[in-house]
Amino acid sequence: MPMATSRKSLANNNNHKSVNNENPDPTLLTTAQLHREMDWIKNYVDDKFESIQREMKLGAEANTAAISKSELSYEKRFESVNEFRNQMADQAGRFMTSVESRALHSAALARIDDLARRFERSEGKDVGHVDQRSETRGNIIGAVGILSALIMLFIFLNGLNSKVDQNTQQRIKQADEIIKTLPHASN
Repeated sequence: MPMATSRKSLANNNNHKSVNNENPDPTLLTTAQLHREMDWIKNYVDDKFESIQREMKLGAEANTAAISKSELSYEKRFESVNEFRNQMADQAGRFMTSVESRALHSAALARIDDLARRFERSEGKDVGHVDQRSETRGNIIGAVGILSALIMLFIFLNGLNSKVDQNTQQRIKQADEIIKTLPHASN
């Protein structure tokens, strides 16, 4: 039998030749064994290929689920950072600005000056009325004390406002730095 025979021709030859159990043809036996081994290898490779395909499909599904979870996590982080920013902006908007504080301070100083002038005028008018002068003096001193307390309160609030503004700016910078460190989620 020539060397370049195909499987079909060998199979056809097997069908035409009778197998002699006492003296079998070694070429036919070897060819039949070779076909069995090749079929087994083909089945084995096909099974392995299908198994690898199933595993790759499961891996791809798991990767897709993990990516979805990661994207959701990043969205929640960005939402919380944006919420924090909005809260800081709202809080900063409710504080008195330094311009407003200075205006109130100037108005209080003008009022104190006015009261001091009134006090000086009242001292000259009522020389004989000691009781009324004492009462007026007490009222003026009380008013000056109240205005001084208000001025100190405005000064304190102005200093507090600048500290809060600095803290707010620092927190906004920190939030921006946190956002910069986060990897961007792909859409």
